[in-house]
Amino acid sequence: MNARKVVAMSLFDFFKKKEVSKAKSDGSDLLNKIQDNAFPIEKGISGKMPTCDSLYPHEVLVLSYASYYCTSGNKFPKFWSYEYGIKDVQSILSKLEKDGFIEIDSSANRLTKKKISELKPVLQSHGLKASGKKSEMIERILENISEEELDILFPDKPYKYTQKGEALLKKFEWIPYIHNHRINGLDIWNFTEKMQTPPYRNYRDKIWQYFNEECIKNIETRDFGCYRCVKLEMADFLVEEHNEKGAFKLLCEVISYDLSGLCNGFNMEYLSIYSENFFPYEKSIVTMAPAITKRIKNMSDDFGWSEKELISNLLKEISAIKLPFTIFIPEEKVEIVIAEINDDKSTLESIYNTGAKRFKRQYRI
Repeated sequence: MNARKVVAMSLFDFFKKKEVSKAKSDGSDLLNKIQDNAFPIEKGISGKMPTCDSLYPHEVLVLSYASYYCTSGNKFPKFWSYEYGIKDVQSILSKLEKDGFIEIDSSANRLTKKKISELKPVLQSHGLKASGKKSEMIERILENISEEELDILFPDKPYKYTQKGEALLKKFEWIPYIHNHRINGLDIWNFTEKMQTPPYRNYRDKIWQYFNEECIKNIETRDFGCYRCVKLEMADFLVEEHNEKGAFKLLCEVISYDLSGLCNGFNMEYLSIYSENFFPYEKSIVTMAPAITKRIKNMSDDFGWSEKELISNLLKEISAIKLPFTIFIPEEKVEIVIAEINDDKSTLESIYNTGAKRFKRQYRI
């Protein structure tokens, strides 16, 4: 990672995307429609060979969840269907068991996953003491009730990984990572292909390479908002690696773009249209995203910085960022960050009023 070079969607598009995402999460009709029209995974893999040794990427993903499931009685989340086109997760689990990647867990381990409220009736029905610590209750059950009867009492038997299954998950560890992190433009299929294409690197370096390629592409197409969002993903990525200083640097770039007025496909010919949403502060969409403000404040606290030190570090990083257009100078951007942290609306109004006057003089709009 030390050799990596730090090379994000417009603010308008950013909030638009949030609204669409909210609509999707609130709209059960839309979700059901997506489920009904989900492309069956069987068609997607038809004629294709497994790319993860003997498994397909979606089967590796099911394997990564296997320890949460049982031989029967499972309630599978809807994402299996509407994201991956998997209509029958249980059949994949059965295949994984048959192929030796998972096996049925022991009775002792099975019982540890049960609630005390599930164990008490079993003890009572056998005339056994139904109080004490959970470990003691389990020990009583195992000592007094046969395996055959336990299979009847608890027919839903949980899976556990075999050594073969654990080894395969380790080898293809990027698959659950990509599924859980939702990196824009990457999925378990295309990233598996990237991982198996030279140059061969560990999956985190491959993701970093992808981020850099996306940044270059977005700058070339003048999609400054998308560029900004990639930078935010990169900052989150560095936080995972405990590189908070590197993440702070990237967040400063995110701030610089958020407070610039740049958008996807930005064109100076349409500046008069863009500017309708720049000022005043109360109506502006060129503002700090609250989540970014919170992150900067938390990072500053973690670093042990005083407000003066935070201002100094913000100004250093933001001043180094060169933009094709911006409505605020670096010093104003830093002042906006501090004012947002302090919830100082009066200062924010003043900064935006100053920026509006300068903007009108400079562009005569």
